[in-house]
Amino acid sequence: MYVRVGAVLVSVLLLLSGGAVVLADNPDYSISVQNNVDVPDRTLTLQGTDYDVSEIGSVDSGEDIVVNTDGPDGETYRVLLYNSNEQREYQSDLQSGSSTVSFDTEGLTPGSYLAAIYGPQGDVEQVHPVVINAYDISQSIPASVTAGETVDVTIDVSARQNAPEMSEVEVAVVAQGDTTQRVTATKEGDEYIASVTFDSSGSYELYTTVRGTDTYNGQNELLALTQTQEIEVAEATTDSGNDESSGGSTTTEQPTNTTTTAAVTSTPLEETTTQISNTTSSTTESETTTSTQTSSDVITPNDTSTAATETTNTATPGFSMLLAVVALVGSICALALRQR
Repeated sequence: MYVRVGAVLVSVLLLLSGGAVVLADNPDYSISVQNNVDVPDRTLTLQGTDYDVSEIGSVDSGEDIVVNTDGPDGETYRVLLYNSNEQREYQSDLQSGSSTVSFDTEGLTPGSYLAAIYGPQGDVEQVHPVVINAYDISQSIPASVTAGETVDVTIDVSARQNAPEMSEVEVAVVAQGDTTQRVTATKEGDEYIASVTFDSSGSYELYTTVRGTDTYNGQNELLALTQTQEIEVAEATTDSGNDESSGGSTTTEQPTNTTTTAAVTSTPLEETTTQISNTTSSTTESETTTSTQTSSDVITPNDTSTAATETTNTATPGFSMLLAVVALVGSICALALRQR
């Protein structure tokens, strides 16, 4: 038994000597900040302890950071505000149960902060990140987006008073299932452009951040962020292609419609043709006149030729008949003389 207890103690000592002990968030406490921005789940570290967070508070310089807390009945706690160097900026009076605490930001440098519940045992029970915005950000994205399409998000960024130096502008796209695509924007003139590809249809949330040059929690410090913008991405091109071909009838109808349209627009075509005809008609008339003249020139000799032929033909049969009559008369006369 002593061996087992000793082994357990040794294991605990080894664990403690190996580094900081990671404690889970205390479910008996809760903390939130007004003007939250929903973000994908992430882990933040304060004084060697990790905490899971899924929201970031966003306030402008000069506005109060309003923290809402809740704790177990019968226990007291304090609300603290830490800066990015894990130094305490504010400490509230003792609180109990549900409470609201406000911190003035007038004397604070814009950037990343952490609101925390400090429990009766001297432990940090829950934390909530907050950003005092050092920059004003506006973002715009095309109203119509199709799955598989790459679109440009246009971002305007302007520095506020006492803004720390920025290092980058980043667009975060949160898809279904909390999959995040992060795109660093490129500066083009006075704007920043981030080219974002939406792989599939569905609902997305998009927000833009500005990061500084100092490191906080393993990343460049967050200096500003926008509220999330929801985007609905339409069906993929393949599906719309199927619609068009299910639109085989649609495709078939389109030629029909085109034909119908052509029939309907035949009037303008006739008008156009008529106009062309008018132009042509003057040309045709002069050509017809010329043709007629040419034809009459051709026909006249033919008529003359025919007349001449007819005259010749008429003359020939008349002369023969006369000779026959004369011969007949002669024969009759001869016969009469013989009878006498």
